[in-house]
Amino acid sequence: MSITWSSKSILASCLFLVAMAWPTSARTILVDVEGGGEYTSIQAAIDAAADADEIEVGPGTYDGTVNLRGKAVRVYSSGGAEVTIIQGMSNEGDFGRVVECISGEGPGTVLEGFTVQAEEEFGIGLYCEASGPTVLDCTFVGFRLSDCEEDYGMGWGMKTYQSHPTVARCAFL
Repeated sequence: MSITWSSKSILASCLFLVAMAWPTSARTILVDVEGGGEYTSIQAAIDAAADADEIEVGPGTYDGTVNLRGKAVRVYSSGGAEVTIIQGMSNEGDFGRVVECISGEGPGTVLEGFTVQAEEEFGIGLYCEASGPTVLDCTFVGFRLSDCEEDYGMGWGMKTYQSHPTVARCAFL
């Protein structure tokens, strides 16, 4: 049986489509507050990441809100929650949210091994809206519990709205 020119074109087209659809390999992005990684902020690494990437965060205190931007990435600390802290800043708005999952994050969005703390005694450690991230081995500290009517909902370690996060081995202190 001989292969005609049109059969070769079809075969070549199919191979091209398979190659284009083949998943690219995920990468590990290094974050170090002291400058020893690719980035010094967790947010900059998330912004640069693609789905399936892993973001390894070195020990230190990282200031500012972290928004996972709907990406299916694993953000994990290399040293554990005892030495890797995400600290929200009270002047950033959004009611002092430290970590946000507000873009449809699913179980492939993983936050692992951090202490999440407020700069002051109010705010929300993790806010999820219409999302279902996975949160593992995290400690939430410094959030004052308050009356929702009086303080407009300030003071939660975690607050969810139409969400279903998976939380395991976490402490709320």
